[in-house]
Amino acid sequence: MKIGDAEGNILFSRGRQGAADPEKKRPEIDRSVLRKLLLDAVPPESVKWGHALGSARALGSGKHELTFSNRGTVECDILVGADSANSRVRPLVAPATPIYAGITGAEISIAPEVVAQDDLKAIRELVGQGSFFSLGSNKFLGAQMNGDGRIRTYAWFHGSKDWRLPQTPDEVRRVLLDTYAPEGWSPTLLQLIERCDDAAIYLRPLYYLPVAHMWEHIR
Repeated sequence: MKIGDAEGNILFSRGRQGAADPEKKRPEIDRSVLRKLLLDAVPPESVKWGHALGSARALGSGKHELTFSNRGTVECDILVGADSANSRVRPLVAPATPIYAGITGAEISIAPEVVAQDDLKAIRELVGQGSFFSLGSNKFLGAQMNGDGRIRTYAWFHGSKDWRLPQTPDEVRRVLLDTYAPEGWSPTLLQLIERCDDAAIYLRPLYYLPVAHMWEHIR
């Protein structure tokens, strides 16, 4: 992991060697690879795809009713809420709702075959086999080398929660470049925007739950 400024200067770096004790090492794995490992370990029929949970209702005695957006309702004996910040399960135990952090932006990435091109050698070396987080002028560019050779980047900056991505990839690149380039961001870091994949651009506003958020344990 490396941390630097908007000009690409490295201010902090931690190598790949990690701890000597194997039990203290922190191996990394791409989410898609981990997801496949987990799915391959269970019977295919145990995962029900295409079920968007709309709401959950307590029925008593530990049972719950789950209502799906387009597939009716079912009852369950065990309910595990692991459905992100906008959880449909959390309201069963606490009233907390996500709060907008005042920071918005986009997830972008450079396809593996583009990353491998000669003119991107500088950004490959800067990101390395880990990640490079750059900060400057109240903005952030965080790039990570994925296992398949793709460089995934998060471009975050202060803005309204109503900020939206433009309609086309070219317009997205133009808006992001207009956001970063005038502030003195290095040409190498701007390549993360200029060469991003048309098919991998996503809106990524940041939300958080209240710091003191908790709920009473119910047996």
